[in-house]
Amino acid sequence: MKLKLLTLCLFCSLFSFGQMQDLAKLADGNQIFNTVLFDSSENLYGYFYIYQIDTKNKKTVQYEYVVLDKNLNKVNNGTFEGPAKTIFIEPKFNDCTLMGDNLILDKLYLNNAQGPAQTYLNTVQIISLKNNTVSAEKQFINKEFVDADTYHLKSLKLAFAQKIYSISAYSNTFNSGFFVTDILNFKEISFFDSNFKKQWTYTINGKDSLNVEHSNFALKLLKDNAIYATEQSYDKIRKAITYKILAIDFTTGIKKYDYEINSSKDKLYHTYESFKVIDNKLVLVGHYNTNIGYFDFRSYYKGLYKIMLDENGKEIEKSYHPWSDFNSKIKLSHKGRVKNNYYLINKNSFVFQDGTVSILNEMYKPQKNPLWFVPIIGWFTSSPERTKNFLVFNFDNKFNLNKVDTIRKDVTYDNETDYLFSQTLKKNNGVVFFHTNNMKDAKTHKKNYMLGINSIIDGKLNQELIPLYQKKKYVITPMPAKEGYIMLREYNEKDKYNQIRLEKLNY
Repeated sequence: MKLKLLTLCLFCSLFSFGQMQDLAKLADGNQIFNTVLFDSSENLYGYFYIYQIDTKNKKTVQYEYVVLDKNLNKVNNGTFEGPAKTIFIEPKFNDCTLMGDNLILDKLYLNNAQGPAQTYLNTVQIISLKNNTVSAEKQFINKEFVDADTYHLKSLKLAFAQKIYSISAYSNTFNSGFFVTDILNFKEISFFDSNFKKQWTYTINGKDSLNVEHSNFALKLLKDNAIYATEQSYDKIRKAITYKILAIDFTTGIKKYDYEINSSKDKLYHTYESFKVIDNKLVLVGHYNTNIGYFDFRSYYKGLYKIMLDENGKEIEKSYHPWSDFNSKIKLSHKGRVKNNYYLINKNSFVFQDGTVSILNEMYKPQKNPLWFVPIIGWFTSSPERTKNFLVFNFDNKFNLNKVDTIRKDVTYDNETDYLFSQTLKKNNGVVFFHTNNMKDAKTHKKNYMLGINSIIDGKLNQELIPLYQKKKYVITPMPAKEGYIMLREYNEKDKYNQIRLEKLNY
């Protein structure tokens, strides 16, 4: 279930006044896409918007793009065109990545004629921030990038009949380029530089391919000059053969090491809530259970773990905490449940530069209807899903539990989470995260919507609740911003009101 949008207006007196930008007047047309841009050092660079401009030509669509910097100043804009939507083909913008002085615009063409087994064509095009030009679209076919003929329906249908490739742009201070994979036959991943020249191909389970029937491969972290991924392989009867953590050299595509994390020998299964590199060491944090090959958060969490590997993949730390270890701080059942049988659902895990760890959990109950099969009675006996307080488990750099902080909030019904997002502070020595809360006033008993601002700096939790109140039924959406700020978008389609502003945080 998607997080409910708040039909509210922010009470701003507790915020410092910040920069503002009117999106309704920023460009012509209707806004159809937006995303946050990060630079090669993973710092917030700015914001990207695409507006669709009305045109009488049914075969093409005119677009205008706008780039704002982190202070909401307009720094770039330009126009380009693309093929219009048809009964069979639906163009959609998927992502935008900052790569040096260029933006890489990721676009999908959905083949609606395919029904449930929908196929798509993935293209990319380059927006130059120096001269505001937009290149032709590129697609991947026959093991190379070529110009995409997206204006002709026959060409698109032919492309849909080919292999379905996924193209992902990436950029950091060491490498920039494109990852390409065949999503229906995921046996290898290739990396092309920013000029679309192939650099290397990594074959998944290459040495074990005689026994492997199926593989799962997922990129988890790209840090400096290394790629960290998970790789799971199965035999013909779908029995897991290996489950490994991989480190791959970003320059050559050669595997640096692999680490078997889920093993039938140990009879343990690990989740991965955090992949973090601290001083060239890979830190893994998450939950574990004792039923390898099967995992259900509602029944089989056994506790928390931390594993640290050196740059060669050697295990230098391995710590486990069953739920019973926490009973001196908070009462938990052997399944990790708290009072009134609430589950603890991990929302985020923060590994700080000094090696300390904070794990954020939300109390959650799923929807229940034990008598669903009984007419009428089943409806009255059902209970909605709900969430309650956040709990923060704080560990020292040896993964010993220091304390458990509680962030109190009233019960929220029919909403799977009140958590929004987080932002790193002070060069990874702190973090701020946000949530919403529908709080009942103790005197008036009226519900007041709140924005929760929570920071952890040097192991100390600071909390602030900002009251929200209804005004002109504006929808307010919090979004990530530069360090020390939050961005708020206020929107009302009827009033043609669409503004964003930066507000300074008080932590």
